[in-house]
Amino acid sequence: MSSLVLHHYPASPFSEKVRLAFGYKGLAWKSVLIPAVMPKPDLMPLTGGYRKTPVMQFGADVYCDTQLMMCELDRRYPDCPLLPAAGQASAEAMADWADHTLFLHGVAIAFQPAGMESFAAALTADELARFQQDRASFMDGLRPPSLAVAQARFAFWMDRLQQQLSDGGPWLFGEHPTVADFAVAHPLWFIVSREKLAHTLDPWPKVAEWLQAMTALGHGTEHRFGADEALALARESEPAPLPDGGSEDPGGLRPGDEVSVVATDYGRDPVVGELVYTSPERVIIRRTTPETGVVHVHFPRVGFALEVASGAG
Repeated sequence: MSSLVLHHYPASPFSEKVRLAFGYKGLAWKSVLIPAVMPKPDLMPLTGGYRKTPVMQFGADVYCDTQLMMCELDRRYPDCPLLPAAGQASAEAMADWADHTLFLHGVAIAFQPAGMESFAAALTADELARFQQDRASFMDGLRPPSLAVAQARFAFWMDRLQQQLSDGGPWLFGEHPTVADFAVAHPLWFIVSREKLAHTLDPWPKVAEWLQAMTALGHGTEHRFGADEALALARESEPAPLPDGGSEDPGGLRPGDEVSVVATDYGRDPVVGELVYTSPERVIIRRTTPETGVVHVHFPRVGFALEVASGAG
């Protein structure tokens, strides 16, 4: 069985982004279902406090943020590449826009009263209250757009995507899907997966057809895996050799320093460990817990702040 593990929950939009990438690459993977809200006691030993969903694991290597996960999938499984040979900067720029700007506007649309009704129907009153409280602290400091603003901008962006798919296609950057397709797909999936919002894309038939083609990629071959098994896998494994191409950190931090890594947008829970690697693409820190043994936790360099841990030195 594959050593690829994904810690996720079914309704997570960013998890859907990665699951579709698994489907495109035809991967078999181990599926660990985690709670949608804190606490996440079986995940925290692996990540050191990073609480966003999903988290990807290969043995004693743990990957945070889907931006880095997509790069790592291409490195380990080069067939059906997610990064195009030409136009990589454009595809990654669109993916970054979709993961941040389009996603936040999609959340505002998905949680309008009609969408919230569909969402709340699957939860008890207590579960709904816990979800709302959790997300309030999770998104602290971030101001999502109003529904009116979100809908106006969404219509503009869908017009542009409709035109791009009409002029080119069948994918956003030519004959094969790229990171841009997967990043744009997950906020739209998050909206139309709500029963009362299922027809949101009807004014843009090319976009709706493209999203159907994306979801038709499937999720690969999923095998259920227990959280305890994932912790044991980490504990019984050794971190992979560090990647080539490391470089000096612009802030002067060096391998061996105790550092803190924290997201710069939301879910700003610091992860503390020993810095072992930096490059323009990623940061890797070393952590040790009784539950996992030694693990390497990987973060993208963009979107995360790296600094000396409080009290270190």
